[in-house]
Amino acid sequence: MHRRFLNDEFDVVAATSAFGMGIDKPNVRFVLHASIPESVDTYYQQIGRAGRDGEPAKAVLFYRSEDLSLGELFASRHADKDALRTVHGALGGKPKRLKELRSDVGMQGRKLTATVNLLERAGAVVSEKRGFVSTGMSDDAAVERAVEMAAVGERVDRTRVQMMRSYAETLHCRRQFLLGYFGEFSPGSCGNCDRCFEKGAAAAEQESAIELGTPVEHREWGSGVVLHGESDRVTVMFDHYGYRTLLIDAVEENGLLEIKNSA
Repeated sequence: MHRRFLNDEFDVVAATSAFGMGIDKPNVRFVLHASIPESVDTYYQQIGRAGRDGEPAKAVLFYRSEDLSLGELFASRHADKDALRTVHGALGGKPKRLKELRSDVGMQGRKLTATVNLLERAGAVVSEKRGFVSTGMSDDAAVERAVEMAAVGERVDRTRVQMMRSYAETLHCRRQFLLGYFGEFSPGSCGNCDRCFEKGAAAAEQESAIELGTPVEHREWGSGVVLHGESDRVTVMFDHYGYRTLLIDAVEENGLLEIKNSA
């Protein structure tokens, strides 16, 4: 199916996103999503399959808010403390490759890879040319730190799901939203999305209450950057708490955000 699609024997293919991510075909004219992806990151990559030859192409998302529950399920990352302790305990000063570790701990490949990656993010394990090796952290400290990192990852992933909802439901220019999500800021609306067609490019353009790209500090959530905004709300990406949308009235009344000097 893949080969015949690439050879233009098929005009349309219905498939999973896994199939779609493998497509590097210049003349794809449209990408239609039957349901909403779990994050804007995923959606952006998938619609990037279309129009690679520089010619016009369409990205269409069929959206129901009920479908977001699946993305929230995928965003759950419950750390397995026993697995973390077992894997970390099997690593010493001598580097071990995944195949060797699998033999030592008797753990399935996917679970083992996820456990090692989490320990690496926690700073308990480093990757060397000859394999993975412990940094010398105790088993208890490694497990505690890895559980903390898993919790941070789950918080961020859950907010990514909510950002996908915001993208689907925005009343403003979708291109501005996408660029802002990735930290790039467009001075004007695109004039090509459904919102710009419905309202006119000027009306679809968003005016943020706080300038996009502004670094801020929240008294509870720490440092962040304003990525998306409207007249009455802003969305901030916080390092350890993900994407949060704050009403400007609440921000001003409670002094929630401090504008930091970007210099």
